[in-house]
Amino acid sequence: MEQELSDWLLVFGKIACAGSRCLKPNKVKWGHWQNTTCTLCDGTNLNMRDSLVNWDRQDSGEDWKGAIAALTAVALEEIFQQSSRPRILFAIAIGRIFNHIADPDYLSLEMSSLGEWLLKSMQRSLRELRIVASRSLMTFLRDDISKPTRDKNRRATIQFLVELTRRNVPSQQETLVMSYGQAARICTGEELHIILGQLVEYLGHPNTVIYGAAYNELSSLADDLSISPQELLRPYWRTIGFSIVNELHTKPQKAKFVVELIGEISYVNQLLILIHEDVLPVLVLNKRKDILQRIANAKKTSVEELCLQPRAHLVRIIALLICQAGPDVERRAMDSLIAVAPGIRQIGQEFHDLVQQDAAAMASEVFKLAADKDERDKDLVSYAPLYTDITE
Repeated sequence: MEQELSDWLLVFGKIACAGSRCLKPNKVKWGHWQNTTCTLCDGTNLNMRDSLVNWDRQDSGEDWKGAIAALTAVALEEIFQQSSRPRILFAIAIGRIFNHIADPDYLSLEMSSLGEWLLKSMQRSLRELRIVASRSLMTFLRDDISKPTRDKNRRATIQFLVELTRRNVPSQQETLVMSYGQAARICTGEELHIILGQLVEYLGHPNTVIYGAAYNELSSLADDLSISPQELLRPYWRTIGFSIVNELHTKPQKAKFVVELIGEISYVNQLLILIHEDVLPVLVLNKRKDILQRIANAKKTSVEELCLQPRAHLVRIIALLICQAGPDVERRAMDSLIAVAPGIRQIGQEFHDLVQQDAAAMASEVFKLAADKDERDKDLVSYAPLYTDITE
């Protein structure tokens, strides 16, 4: 019975490809449906998608709804739920069928029982099932889906992946790395920010298979996007960079692998110099004097000079400090500065003296931070820490 179900799913997996007229015979192996390939599902050109590949936009009536209903019914069968290979083929079939559908209601993970089945399958013990479920899930994140549905799907999926990561089930971590890599090739904006942050976190994982997989995903992702790894990470140094330097002593391999990944630098100190402007404010906020001293040593200067010069450093530091919630902001901001750079007290400057050095620039930076915070608050997914004092 399991073999018959597998054979049926092999055929059924290509029904949407045939219904959308995207199924083509193999030029080398003729004569059998198994040798046919789909120009969309089996192709490599992601830019070839148009309305003609959507089964639900063809003149086939509502056959596509019947196919989805049939899959939904199969999922309820006990023999299927206890199977191995049929569940793998089932996950593949979901991906192929929904790849040829444009209806936003059916593509909503919030409403799709088959989409939910894929999410649940990523927690199963069968490794191959987790892998194919992850791949099929990506069809719910693709660009051509209506924006409201697509954005909800992406947020929900990234939330789900992050939650699985936090649970830290050893058997799931490798496939989670793969899932992040697949999602990174589709997502943009805050979702991509979160994904890259998670992949960099995995570089500090104690398991060689896991951190090796994360390294390979970051490297291949940069290649696929035709940019350097440094260009890939540069927009996110304020948070990803801080996660690296914050664990410089507890997880030194993370910084080491980032150095190796970038390739244009050879030592961790060079990485610190590269990202120091982005991480200085949050290092001061979290009173990481040890890391600040190491950056100062690498630049052959003092922590005081590092914070005060050039003026742009001080502007960004003070702007972040005064954006923190709580009473007596001015005193707490000055206390944070003195905690990492006590020499500032000896200079004899008060907090208002520091602000007045470039009040207009500081006001501009405060508005920018406030706008960034408002935008993050609108998103259901957050990446921590984002300008938060982790010492509290």
